[in-house]
Amino acid sequence: MIFTKSKVFVLVIFILLLFFTLLYIFIFDLSVSKKSTDPIRSYKYFLLNSTTPGNRIIIDSGSNSYHSIDSSMIEKEFNMTTINISDNASYPLKYKLKKIATYAKKGDIVLLPLEVGYYHYDDIPKIFYDHIFNVLNSYYLDLSLFDKIYLSLTTPLSSLLSHLLNNTNNFALNDLNNTGYIQMIKKFNEGQRGDSSSTKKVKIKDCGIYFKDMPFKISESFQKNIQQIKEIEKNKKVKFIFLPPAFILDSKLKNLLSPKIKAYFTKLFSYLEKNDLLFLEHFEDSIFNEKFLLDTCHHITPNARVIRTEKLIKNLKESKYSNYFKKRKQQPLVYKENKYIQFNKKYSFSSLTKNEFIMLDNWYKKEPWGVWSKKDINSLYFILNKEKIKNYLLITIDSRIFNTKDSTDIYINKKRIGTYVLDGITQIKIDKKYINNNLNYLKLINKNIKSPENLGISKDKRLIKIALKSISFKQY
Repeated sequence: MIFTKSKVFVLVIFILLLFFTLLYIFIFDLSVSKKSTDPIRSYKYFLLNSTTPGNRIIIDSGSNSYHSIDSSMIEKEFNMTTINISDNASYPLKYKLKKIATYAKKGDIVLLPLEVGYYHYDDIPKIFYDHIFNVLNSYYLDLSLFDKIYLSLTTPLSSLLSHLLNNTNNFALNDLNNTGYIQMIKKFNEGQRGDSSSTKKVKIKDCGIYFKDMPFKISESFQKNIQQIKEIEKNKKVKFIFLPPAFILDSKLKNLLSPKIKAYFTKLFSYLEKNDLLFLEHFEDSIFNEKFLLDTCHHITPNARVIRTEKLIKNLKESKYSNYFKKRKQQPLVYKENKYIQFNKKYSFSSLTKNEFIMLDNWYKKEPWGVWSKKDINSLYFILNKEKIKNYLLITIDSRIFNTKDSTDIYINKKRIGTYVLDGITQIKIDKKYINNNLNYLKLINKNIKSPENLGISKDKRLIKIALKSISFKQY
């Protein structure tokens, strides 16, 4: 075979294009695959991949649901773990559904109170591509190889360059360290389900005006989303239910826009029904006047959120889908065994060693020798397998006391164990019945807290008592 100069030129160009394309994909993957800068979205990702198996209610949409649904109320009513993974209406439904498809389990119910833009917009806002490198990397992590390549090649080069020039990754997500994992379990046990806690109000005028001239339109993107939903329902045995989004309608615009809003949702519900999709009507229960406005026209105040959730629960119970929510058994968190503490192993609190299995709460920054307690109440959180304990747990603490040798009250999971002087090696024997299976916390309550400055020793103003060096666990 004879290669002419033109053929050689074309071949060289092809090889160079292939090389730079692969290099771009490689750099993209390195830039996006490990860390997130947003603890809120990281926690939502944790909720999605850790609250399995099944029997969950998953809420996803733009930020309207983040501010307008009380997940704990729904969880209590239906005895189903309810998680809110809603984030931003600028993020495409296509990738939301891919993430749900990865973690959905048989028995899950997915509620979609989508903002109306999801039904008629085709273009993906650039903010999604900008965020994929940091706050949104969970959207990328679980994609198939083909989808990762497609996303990398459709992402504007400016988004990648901006990330490379302003890389601020600082929160482990893909491989959560144990202290981050413990923190998220603690939040879950405290009842946090991914809802907003914001109460800051901002005045905004003319909420709802976008309905004035907005024609009813179903985009090509949403038609593809329908096929995604049907495939997930078929393959994963889950149910999707569409809901109207929460939004503010200014009182002065009510007479003008109410007929248009009703006409819009009537057409939308008709379209969903023709495509064999489940939906909940009662759009009027999602509309609030301006006194309930939080900080955008789709964000409502906490008291309005309770009202909306009460109506949502009532409508679900009275709907033709009510059987989906009956006779359910709430499923626990799925704990990762590699996050458990190991028995007969000493865990140091030195800044020179890596201790990711004990989470400290209300302690000062670690130092080479260990860590000082902060003020009077200090806690240590850890995860263990209770089934491996026969009768009791023996905790050995190596510590020293600053100033006077006062006693410390010690609690395990709110149960008072006793009073100890934590000066030297201290052994604490705890009956198995007081141990939780998984997350536990040891609380220390100290007396006579002083700073070195108080005693004229140095200029150190820290209020300290216990100098903690190490801890170990043994089962009997």
